[in-house]
Amino acid sequence: MISFSFANVNKTNIELQKEKFIYKNALRDYYLGSYYEALDEFIKIIKNPKSPYFAKSLLMLSKVYLQIGKRTGLKKYLWTSLSYLNLYIPKAKKLDWDFYYTKGNIYEALEFYENALPSYKLSLQKASKEDQEIDSIIAILRVAAWLKKIDLVTKYVILVNMAKLKKNQKKELNFIKGMQLFIKEKYSQSFKYFLKTYKEFESYLIDNPNYYLMVAESAYRKGDIGFSKILFRRILNLIKNKEVIKKSLLRMGDILIKEGDVNNGLNYYYQLISKYPKSKEAIVAKLKMILLMKRDSRLQNILKKFFKDDEFIKDPEDFVVKTLVKNRTNYLGIFALGNFGTIVFELNNDKLYKRLEWELSLVSVDRMKYEQKEYIDSLWSSYLLVLKPKRVCSLYLSNKKFFEKVFSQTVLIKISNDLKVCKKNKEVIKLLKFITKRWNKDTNRFLLAKAFFENRDYQDSIKTLENIKNKDCKYYKLYAKNCIMLENKGIKCLKMMRESQKVCGTEDFEAAVIARYANLIENEEIDYKFINNFSKRLSNKFKKDLIIQKFVKKFSQKLIDESKYEDLIKILNPFAKNLKNSCYIDSLLAISYVRVGKMAYAKSLMDDISKCSDNWSKIAKDIYESQKMIARIKNE
Repeated sequence: MISFSFANVNKTNIELQKEKFIYKNALRDYYLGSYYEALDEFIKIIKNPKSPYFAKSLLMLSKVYLQIGKRTGLKKYLWTSLSYLNLYIPKAKKLDWDFYYTKGNIYEALEFYENALPSYKLSLQKASKEDQEIDSIIAILRVAAWLKKIDLVTKYVILVNMAKLKKNQKKELNFIKGMQLFIKEKYSQSFKYFLKTYKEFESYLIDNPNYYLMVAESAYRKGDIGFSKILFRRILNLIKNKEVIKKSLLRMGDILIKEGDVNNGLNYYYQLISKYPKSKEAIVAKLKMILLMKRDSRLQNILKKFFKDDEFIKDPEDFVVKTLVKNRTNYLGIFALGNFGTIVFELNNDKLYKRLEWELSLVSVDRMKYEQKEYIDSLWSSYLLVLKPKRVCSLYLSNKKFFEKVFSQTVLIKISNDLKVCKKNKEVIKLLKFITKRWNKDTNRFLLAKAFFENRDYQDSIKTLENIKNKDCKYYKLYAKNCIMLENKGIKCLKMMRESQKVCGTEDFEAAVIARYANLIENEEIDYKFINNFSKRLSNKFKKDLIIQKFVKKFSQKLIDESKYEDLIKILNPFAKNLKNSCYIDSLLAISYVRVGKMAYAKSLMDDISKCSDNWSKIAKDIYESQKMIARIKNE
């Protein structure tokens, strides 16, 4: 019995030593990045649920599958990682920092940032070492950046700045600063940080392929096409993550075609479609090739050789519509919408435009990716810049946010002008407010101030003008015009009226009118010479130009107040001839003729005035009838 017991003990010791050896080897392989070797070794250990290394191996298997998932881009490995982590829970003596930190890693890799954040916060609470605390804080900063939680970023940056960071932690923090700027679409600034990571810590990017893609995209988006090409090629040589490879092949095709190297660009699209035929990136490549074929018919024959009877070659328009209908609410739908839009613009059909408006109304703009916005912008801008206002207004009003998020300043300003034509004045102001906020320029502020003026929001127009730094001729005239409409006789307004002609020059007709209006406010003499010389021009603009109206009414009132009716007749007669049946001009002339005793001339105007209902026509009728009554009494 005793010998038997010793035999069992020896056997147990041997098995323990063997498991210990396997476990140590597995750990070594894991830290060396030999994940598949580590995987085999940890699986051997968990075949014995009674092994003292069983629970530890479950946790390590979760970590191994996490790394494999990150490297390959296959989410099935990430879900397997989460499964092993859940199996570890009942076997663990306690759930410590390592558990919660790993859980956060898995959720972050799955892009479930809302789930990752509380796990990282718990890992921070469970941290027993300074290194663990710092790793948790850096992870929280990463996720907070994705979630755009600025308050959290600020809070935890303060904490991490107070800590003593190791070399790699400093490098990772540097990358996160770039990532925060990238998410805010500040690509030039983000690339400064990313470039440092690329040069000093490329291993970090290789271990996190999505981050390598971010670095390459940052270079591309800031306009450094040459360097982005180098980065994407490096990704294709070093990275095994299929999701990153697919995106890189597509982007390389885009870059080369943008550079004019269409043949090599198509080669990257071909590689993408051949290796990953069912991927969403392959479908995007096909949609892009459809447009290339439209621009260059010879490409259709070339592509037929490679893709034979593929639907996108045989019937491109049908392929576009089917892709749009099947993928309306997902990633591919936006790309198909881009192609569909070009079809509609070219066919210029009312029913198709209605369909495009409906499709646009369904787009969730907040979910749109950079590459989708870039694609639509590149396809539609040239059409929108020449499209008739009525079409543009209908499209814009179907999804205003879509246009604001996708298109350039030039296109949006054209849309604002079209909205003006469509008499959508409130929409004009809303859009120009957006443009001014997004592109903080004096030219945009002026457009907004002008729109306020045209909408008769004179105070808002002046407030907007007050924020303009570079004051030119247009600025002084618009400021003065607002003052005139508000009947503001203050020192600043009078100065603006006078300055307008000094800045704009004596040849500027509008500025000349404004300066003479200022003279009238200060009771200076009427400039008869100017009025007579420009009588036709003043009368032609009288009906539509509010400032001309104000000017004519101002000097007319002054002549009436001074009882200079003969002068008023001389000035207004040419106006009456040019304007024809103006209630205001005819009424003033009638009053003047009555006052100078020329009743016959006044009578000739009364038939036209009888159709008018404004105050001056009522006064003219009363004065004329009163004078007739006086004449009767005298005759009797």
